[in-house]
Amino acid sequence: MKTGQKVIVNGRMDGVPFNNVKGVINSKPILSDQIGITFEKKEDFYHTCDGKCKDGYGFYVGTDMVTFQNTRGIKIETEKIVVSDGELYRKILSIKMLKANKLPTMYLNSSDEIVFLSSDGRGVRCNNRKGGIQFEYSIGWKYIEVEMQALLEHCHKAGDNLLQCNKLLREKKESWKGTETFII
Repeated sequence: MKTGQKVIVNGRMDGVPFNNVKGVINSKPILSDQIGITFEKKEDFYHTCDGKCKDGYGFYVGTDMVTFQNTRGIKIETEKIVVSDGELYRKILSIKMLKANKLPTMYLNSSDEIVFLSSDGRGVRCNNRKGGIQFEYSIGWKYIEVEMQALLEHCHKAGDNLLQCNKLLREKKESWKGTETFII
């Protein structure tokens, strides 16, 4: 998470509800699990920010409440190539996404599409346990456009799957709080 990135906030912080509220990150994470957000609309802001926000309507929220706007956190940079027979290719120049050890277990164990950066950081691992699909795309390799579009479609579906898993995990964390004593 970087200062200036556009985000969407969902969940509750200090009793304040946030439902698909759009904003921009205005600080580095504090206390390792909170980050400052400046909201796009003043009506989405509920508390003062103790002078820490430039425009007066920001708030610190849990990092687990934040998702990025218009992105699934995946960035694949390619170079377009036309070979001598006229076939269209793309060469993967760089890949930015999370490795498996940074993703929720619920997502990794799901039967839907998942993607993650290979352990060496040089490829995209794609899995679909329903259909048994497993493939990898690597930096420096060329792929025909049809293959590249298949990767991008898989990434979109995997991103939607991750959003659903994160939403379910947030809901479970919110509903499963407190202590309970059993006397037997």
